[in-house]
Amino acid sequence: MAFVILALPRSRTKWLSTFLSPPGRTCGHDLVAESDGARDFLTRLEALDGSCETAAMYGWNRIYEEGHQLLVVKRNLLEVQRSLARFGLDWDDLPERNHQLDLAVKVTGCPVFEYHELKSQDVCEMIYQHCLGLTPQQGWWEYWDKQNVQIDMVERLVRNQINLARINRTIHELREG
Repeated sequence: MAFVILALPRSRTKWLSTFLSPPGRTCGHDLVAESDGARDFLTRLEALDGSCETAAMYGWNRIYEEGHQLLVVKRNLLEVQRSLARFGLDWDDLPERNHQLDLAVKVTGCPVFEYHELKSQDVCEMIYQHCLGLTPQQGWWEYWDKQNVQIDMVERLVRNQINLARINRTIHELREG
């Protein structure tokens, strides 16, 4: 089964997806944004080692029931709002997304890490071990720690607008089970 890291937007998920994709392994990023319903999302997920997701928290229970391993990264809500505001964005559902993350941790007992902890080699290597069952190669964290890996927000917003009906259907189906 795959792992799924759930986090709010602007919580270093793209960086994590790259960090968790050593040679021969693949970690996706925001599969919900490209999926056509819950079954398509789960099929895409099963083809990978895992994925870092910023909208799948609405379906954490379905993902967990399917046998996938969860991990949560929490970031202060105000910090997320400020980061999104730099792109002119204000997402009304951030408190609900944050609540879903809290529920996932409470119900499943999955590991939870704070955003600021991703600056720690020990923490990142624990996440790597938890998700991939491997110890990273010597120098892997040191290399990626220096990299600023982010999505192109303008491109993502355009793509999300085009895929909005599919995204909403996927979230609805994941949530409803």
